[in-house]
Amino acid sequence: MTLATLKFKLYNWNDAKKILMHIRRSVFIKEQLVPEALEWDDWDNKAKHIVLIFNNTPIGCARLIYIDQIVRLERMAIIKSKRNQGFGSKLVYEIIRIAKNKNIKKVIISAQIQALSFYQKIGFIAEGKIFKEAGIKHKKMVFFIK
Repeated sequence: MTLATLKFKLYNWNDAKKILMHIRRSVFIKEQLVPEALEWDDWDNKAKHIVLIFNNTPIGCARLIYIDQIVRLERMAIIKSKRNQGFGSKLVYEIIRIAKNKNIKKVIISAQIQALSFYQKIGFIAEGKIFKEAGIKHKKMVFFIK
């Protein structure tokens, strides 16, 4: 019996573009029908990207944009076959750990409405009104780092 391995790796866009595009295309473009023109933007080149690797296979990712003492958590995705197994929360907790080590004071996300309870369980607080991004309802959420 071999033990499962779980790793997180931080990348620049160009270093992991192929992996990131595969995961995000699968989740956002194919599953959620986000138009391809809206999925890819200039922030990809400016951001750091975290990839979640399970048993040497990339299964999730997120985009991290640092602005002052805030990190915007964007484009978080876990491939369909690995959802509801705790991988998403492990990814978010790793992002919070990274932010804390960088003396970041808060993490902000535009959460899809169906994911609000997921983020609330981690400690994110919903703010403001519901809005649409790429035709999908979202709400701003904040996690304050202590």
